[in-house]
Amino acid sequence: MNLFDGKKDKNFRNQVNVKLSDQDYLRLYKQHQKIGRSMPSILRESWLNQIPTKVLLNTQEGERLIKEMNRLGININQIARRVNAGVGYGWNKGIQECAESLNAMKLMCMAAYG
Repeated sequence: MNLFDGKKDKNFRNQVNVKLSDQDYLRLYKQHQKIGRSMPSILRESWLNQIPTKVLLNTQEGERLIKEMNRLGININQIARRVNAGVGYGWNKGIQECAESLNAMKLMCMAAYG
């Protein structure tokens, strides 16, 4: 039996309840009225036929990337303050640290995006 023909199937043993806004419910209801299929079958078909989502960064990797970006921003601000204050020495280390942080973030992004 086709999963999406709108008929009850005894293989559907699991149930998921979905909360919808009034606008989303109305949209689903109109689709149900238009094509004459049950709302659950419309939801199943639209979800099961979608392209799977590829997770680029998990939560831990994302937090790590944010920390690296924050650190880089702090370093850049420190360098800018020193340069604007006319301090012409001692900031090469800061630039090197920024470059290393930027490279680390680049590698993380490359690993995440494949």
